[in-house]
Amino acid sequence: MISKLIALMAIIQTVLATIVLAPTAVSATSKDIGVVWINGAECKPAAYVKLAEAFQAEAALAGYNAWVGIPSFTLDTPNPIQFDEAAKLAKAAVVAKGFKAGDFYIAAHSLGTVMTQDWIQYNPDEFKGQILMGGGILRSFRSNNNETGLTHFHTVIPTLTIAATKDGLYRATRAAEGYWHGVTNVEAEQKGRFPVVLLEGGSHGSFMDDTMLPTLVVDKDLLPEVSQADGYKIVAEEMMAFIKNLDGAAEDVNQENDAVATFF
Repeated sequence: MISKLIALMAIIQTVLATIVLAPTAVSATSKDIGVVWINGAECKPAAYVKLAEAFQAEAALAGYNAWVGIPSFTLDTPNPIQFDEAAKLAKAAVVAKGFKAGDFYIAAHSLGTVMTQDWIQYNPDEFKGQILMGGGILRSFRSNNNETGLTHFHTVIPTLTIAATKDGLYRATRAAEGYWHGVTNVEAEQKGRFPVVLLEGGSHGSFMDDTMLPTLVVDKDLLPEVSQADGYKIVAEEMMAFIKNLDGAAEDVNQENDAVATFF
């Protein structure tokens, strides 16, 4: 029965389309980067187009041509059976649309952050870094060094967590926990690999199109205190700061925004 279900979902995956967003203007002097964007539970892939376009605009200002692929899952919910093929098909779709060469990153929202982390542990060479929104590094991927009292992460690639202070599903207290372990208490050799930044006044729905929120988010989320456009701008800036850090193009490798300093 399980094998039949896996086969059926594999067939469905082959006909589910990946949304590909090419840069609005490709600069010959800019560096190409690719981002695969994973949706949250019952969130339509199209709900991430506006934020992805804001990211592309920010990337262009920083001297990058950003290509984005947003894969689809059955019932608009990322799951472990389809994830491997979805991520790889999204990368292939971006390449087919004109992406030549460069680093790939993976971004995810809500449940997508969980599925992404689990998959990355077995596929560390597929992406240079991961960006988690409305979710953070799982507790199972860190441990305490009993000799030093410091936190050691088992996460295999650099990871940025972007949390929102008005998130009703991934509460700010979880972000504070992630900040303590990933920034304040992390082992020296892992310093700077797991930054945590805040979207002040943002909600769980601030990481997607607020006209396309699923029922769970509508019922459980808090009301944002930042406009959708302003929230997109902040998220895009933090994503690019992280990518520039990994690319060696940033002046400050210890990424931390003003909201973190005041909130934590």
